Amino acid sequence: MNIPVETSLQTPTAQLTAWVENLGERLVQRDVDGVLELFADECYWRDLLLFSWNLVTLEGKPAVRNLLETRLDQTRPESAWKPTRRGVKATCV
Repeated sequence: MNIPVETSLQTPTAQLTAWVENLGERLVQRDVDGVLELFADECYWRDLLLFSWNLVTLEGKPAVRNLLETRLDQTRPESAWKPTRRGVKATCV
């Protein structure tokens, strides 16, 4: 029996763009639980001076949650993140 399965035909670039934009929207909304839904249980967050004002790698959702709960209101992201050819463009105050 053939059952059609709907699959996304998005390119890897389109998938990355959608993921980064989703992350940015959740950060703007201060939705820590929503951000964590985007990560696997075993995950890493490499913060390059954006949230911690330090070069730090966090391991696991509890560490990511702690960083976001501690620093998200202070960094106040204001617009969605957009991938660019050189990285990700984000606006923070």
